[in-house]
Amino acid sequence: MEVAATLTAWPTPPPLVTRPPTATVAPQALWTSAPSQAPSTSVPNPALPEQVVGPTAPVPRPVRLLIPDLELDVPIVEVSWFLILQNGVWHSEWQTADHAAGHHRGSANPGESGNMVISGHHNTKGEVFRLVSNVGLPGSPLGEGDNIVVVSADGREFTYRVVLWDRFREEGATSEEVLQHARYLEPTEAATLTLVTCWPYESNTHRVIIVAQLVP
Repeated sequence: MEVAATLTAWPTPPPLVTRPPTATVAPQALWTSAPSQAPSTSVPNPALPEQVVGPTAPVPRPVRLLIPDLELDVPIVEVSWFLILQNGVWHSEWQTADHAAGHHRGSANPGESGNMVISGHHNTKGEVFRLVSNVGLPGSPLGEGDNIVVVSADGREFTYRVVLWDRFREEGATSEEVLQHARYLEPTEAATLTLVTCWPYESNTHRVIIVAQLVP
């Protein structure tokens, strides 16, 4: 699975010249835990959880991802982007780690305010997010309210709780739809974790997004 170029993690360079709109209605998903809701870049956050690290404290990068309900425990490595030329226009595409989950360079670290973006293959090169891609489907143990644990390089564990998931068709999507999908990876005020993968197992036609927020 290759995570699309248009899924951008701030403050890394946007893959398209135009930034995703911030005031438009999110596209209707094929399946979603909250069909009428879209991720917000201004999530109410009256009090940051205790695990949030202060703005002046150095925050180690994530090194492991654990999802107890899936019995999943995978390493995390840093990933960046590369440029490709399509129809005379340059685009950037995110790398996807092999046999590991990939932490998008420039996105938040564990416990930080902001959006920590982690992607993974679901049907190749380790299939680390194979079970993650089935979120919300019949028989999947993963859904809203479940916990995801991210371990930082200094050994600390940060627990995030799933607040929504989304599954939408990416193949054949219009430019406007692609930009709207990219809103999931925009910065947030709250300490947020966003997982990105593809679906179904036989192809990569759809994108799967899981959004979780830090638990005190």
